[in-house]
Amino acid sequence: MIPLVGGVFSIGPDVLYPEKAPVRQVSVGPFWLDETPVTNAEFALFLGRTGHITDAELTPDPRQYPGMLPELAIPGSLVFEPLSRPLNGGDKTGQR
Repeated sequence: MIPLVGGVFSIGPDVLYPEKAPVRQVSVGPFWLDETPVTNAEFALFLGRTGHITDAELTPDPRQYPGMLPELAIPGSLVFEPLSRPLNGGDKTGQR
């Protein structure tokens, strides 16, 4: 594992994914990160041993997402649709 320093950064793109708005400052403390990928089998073993609950299993807190439609406040993960063209990292149009 490698140590990473924490910091403050902006989160919540309000153009490409308006449901993640507003843009806000968040702080992350220092943490360790594996240098190699974790397999699905390794992650399943970790879940079984620790009882860890992933973010995708938690109901979103509407206070963290002002304007979020109530029907979107359900546990889950986002499934992305393939883009019709490559998306440049600076492209904020949100066009597919």
